[in-house]
Amino acid sequence: MAYLSRTQTAGDRRTWTQSGWYKLDGNDPGNAQSLISTNGTNTGTNFHYTIEKGGNTGGASDTISCHNYAGDVFTTTRVLRDYSSWYHIVLAMDTTQVSAADRIKLWVNNESVTITQAANYPIQDFEFGVNNSGTVLGIGTHPGSISGYQFTGLQANVELVDGLALTPAYFGSTDSNTGIWKPGGSSTISDYGTNGFKLKMDTTTPGADTSGKGNNYAVAAGTFTLTQGSPSNNWCTWNSLVPLTTNYVYSNGNNTVNQTSGAWVKTVSTIGVNSGKWYWEVSATNAQISAGKYTVIGVATTTSNTAPSGMPPNGIGMKNNGTVAISTSTVTTLSGFELGDIISCYLDMDNGALYYAKNGVMENSGVPTSGASKTGAFSLPNPTLPHFASLSPYGTNNKAEANFGEGFFGTTAAGTQADDNGQGLFAYDVPAGYYALNTKNLEAYG
Repeated sequence: MAYLSRTQTAGDRRTWTQSGWYKLDGNDPGNAQSLISTNGTNTGTNFHYTIEKGGNTGGASDTISCHNYAGDVFTTTRVLRDYSSWYHIVLAMDTTQVSAADRIKLWVNNESVTITQAANYPIQDFEFGVNNSGTVLGIGTHPGSISGYQFTGLQANVELVDGLALTPAYFGSTDSNTGIWKPGGSSTISDYGTNGFKLKMDTTTPGADTSGKGNNYAVAAGTFTLTQGSPSNNWCTWNSLVPLTTNYVYSNGNNTVNQTSGAWVKTVSTIGVNSGKWYWEVSATNAQISAGKYTVIGVATTTSNTAPSGMPPNGIGMKNNGTVAISTSTVTTLSGFELGDIISCYLDMDNGALYYAKNGVMENSGVPTSGASKTGAFSLPNPTLPHFASLSPYGTNNKAEANFGEGFFGTTAAGTQADDNGQGLFAYDVPAGYYALNTKNLEAYG
């Protein structure tokens, strides 16, 4: 996995603040997923701040934890299990405080998090490895860069303020229209300090420091996938809570699904719609019929696991052998698709229709812009219900990758085609009136 690092100079090891926006991907390797860390050989130079996975260090899975060379500093009881949205996490350290409980402050989405589990507060004036001269600070990695502990979700606006213990108001604010916590502080940071930085991670150089301090971070390993998504515009992905089974493994920001054993169940998108026109693409990266592996692509009206033969009940599905079923009843057989083919899905909720294309060529002579005539479309059996994108990869190690517009199939760039709102990077043209599934488009066209 990719991560960033930089060797620190001497700064304030007692007082500092770390802020970041994170979208978790549901990947559970049984280890912690690191946010920041320092590599050292004692309690003052080793620091590890993580999202727990599998209760690796004593805390429940999906909690926030902090450790040093001697053991736990804290583990929260609050869990982070919304894999469809961004979390804003702020950690403020100030060991100069007389009260032990005041030396560590933690917030999630501007809400204070009570630290009650494994709270071993540092002694007064304790000095952490953060801002320690000569110690490497890593972003998204474990101290010592131990494999299996890297952060595998999405990150944005990762910041460190050296010398100040700040509140979330310096990094975010409440949107007056929606009431949602969003990036952009209502208070101004006076000085990021010696080792401070702000990494937006939205450019071709993810480690570029925009704080004015010039503390740029280098890519220490791997290759970063710079997607279109951000805390200000949340994009659709597959929902890693569906199905609730252990044989689906999600990765690449929940856009890649791999089934580790054969079972006819399905996953669905994190965004459902009941109006508007929407476009997305799916690449079946392992869909060999001869190997007994199938992939079903379509739409569903429910997030339940049920998918007889991979076909979503009360929805529409196309199997890679070409079978198209509505409410699990076969209606036609098309040309089918093979390994590496890209299937385009056009969901017209205004007219109750779904269209397919393979590698840019319309299936069933479909015309997505035909409106009420629904030329070449498959009619939704329940058009008044909200619909979700649906996917069923069947067979051991069968994998499929979606591009909801963030620009990648897995880690491979998808293309340059955008919708009429300038949103998305797709492999194929987005017809007039169709849009990528993200929050900005939902607000405008949903």
